[in-house]
Amino acid sequence: ANPTAQPSSTTTYTVLVTDGNTCSALDSVIVTVNPLPALNAGADTAFCMGGSVQLGALGSGQFSWSPASGLNATDVPDPIASPSATTTYTVTLTDGNQCASTDDVTVAVLGLPNADAGADAYLCPGFEIQLQGNGGGTPAWSPVADLNDPNALEPLASPVVPTTYTLTITDGNGCTASDAVFIDVNTDPPADAGADQSICQGQQVTLGGSPTAIPGTT
Repeated sequence: ANPTAQPSSTTTYTVLVTDGNTCSALDSVIVTVNPLPALNAGADTAFCMGGSVQLGALGSGQFSWSPASGLNATDVPDPIASPSATTTYTVTLTDGNQCASTDDVTVAVLGLPNADAGADAYLCPGFEIQLQGNGGGTPAWSPVADLNDPNALEPLASPVVPTTYTLTITDGNGCTASDAVFIDVNTDPPADAGADQSICQGQQVTLGGSPTAIPGTT
């Protein structure tokens, strides 16, 4: 008979064999119970979309991560994770006795806030224009020169040279998004009468282009 043994600690088992002549013999076998390797996959974590985060499992032995998607390596304790969506990774640690432990860690992917710096515009020298920023979060404009409040969504800008202003929005998770607007400063305002057109006698046509509504001009 071949019984199954599953001791909770190292145990010596003795077998007694007796034949038909009542002769007997003893033998023993030691079943050593090796503990599972200590493993900690680390705390659940998160990163902003487009970025990455470094995992950090603790333990001694051979590491194996799954799924492999979004990881720069699967056989190290601290791979860099950049999944496209929230993912739970399982790490398996195998020690020298071929005993294995597993643990999980969830990596959340945080969305980015909206950021809109508004439309490009023209400005005559000596005038000011109100920037039309929009976004859900804390705003910050750069460069801050010539702005009356770089931390407002719609600050007044009075540049003396053509300037590109960048609006950065930071949400409650610390994720950021940016957008830029170009303010052209020139003594010669842009003029656009639109494309040439053709009509039949008696018809009307709307002239195109954008020759009006430019800040500081008539």
